[in-house]
Amino acid sequence: MAAVMCISFLLVAIAIQSLLRSARKSGKTFKGTHVVITGGSTGIGRSLAEAFVKTGAHVTIMARTIPKLQAAVKELKTVSVDSSQKIGFISVDVTDAKGVKRAISTCDKELPITYLVTSAGQAWPGYFLEQDVKTFQKHMDLNYYGTLHAIKAVAPLMTNRREGHIVMISSAITLAAFLGYAAYAPSKFAVRALADVLRNELQPFGVKISIAYPPDTKSPGFDNENKSKPKECKSIYALSDTYESEQVADAILDGIMAGEYHIGSPDFIQNRMINSLTVGASPRQDWVLDLLLSPIWALIAGIHVGEESSVSHVFRCYIEGFRMYADYQASKYASRLKKSS
Repeated sequence: MAAVMCISFLLVAIAIQSLLRSARKSGKTFKGTHVVITGGSTGIGRSLAEAFVKTGAHVTIMARTIPKLQAAVKELKTVSVDSSQKIGFISVDVTDAKGVKRAISTCDKELPITYLVTSAGQAWPGYFLEQDVKTFQKHMDLNYYGTLHAIKAVAPLMTNRREGHIVMISSAITLAAFLGYAAYAPSKFAVRALADVLRNELQPFGVKISIAYPPDTKSPGFDNENKSKPKECKSIYALSDTYESEQVADAILDGIMAGEYHIGSPDFIQNRMINSLTVGASPRQDWVLDLLLSPIWALIAGIHVGEESSVSHVFRCYIEGFRMYADYQASKYASRLKKSS
């Protein structure tokens, strides 16, 4: 009986939250806006570009490799909904601050940029003891400074117009970092910190900030990541699902339209954990849903409804279990090293 009541309450809570999100999206459209996406030739960036094109937006994708950009633009034009849509590309290395500034300026002169999505990024996993400092620098150059360069170029344009929306792509790794990602995780934590600061600093200028935390996503970048992923790291990843890039892109697009700061992913549990454990001083997303679900979390946690930590307690238990498993895998790595020495 209790289980039935919990499930019923859960469904009602989700339905109410869905109605509230629909209300926030009511009347909003991307048609006629100009969306610039870094890392837009492949992976999540490419799928986001297609999702935006299908809404009638003008889209400019940025990446380094011209043949990939050309192929992507050719495919994007086949899904356009209006003959007046502008779909193009600019070849640029996001680690080159001056090059990014020129590219953003060129885009904005052709059509004022409404949305910037910083999707360029990559992970090169490995053991901390084996990776050199240059690998750490490479992660920061691409994932953090690549994001920063694009934002530094577009922010003055948006603040002068008193409008614009910057969407930063971080990673689910910011929720729980572990073995194999000593170089990658800090670069994505830095993106999250930058988002928190800019949300506060730029909002008086009418510029919105959002941040997304994609889970494991099927893409050429993920395939490349798996080539150097330590075996213990792969064992930890076996606990999670891998999503199609289209699923992740649709979730991000939906979050942008709903005006979310913490943009959700297709992973319901991950969304609840980010909202409950890592929100800090930033706006809490889906707070109505968490409030409505608090009796269930309290029941699961075995504590009284209304205790301040009821929601967080449940997910901290989940994270604690994850941490213990990750620590177990790390101990296997240490044992293996000891035997080989």
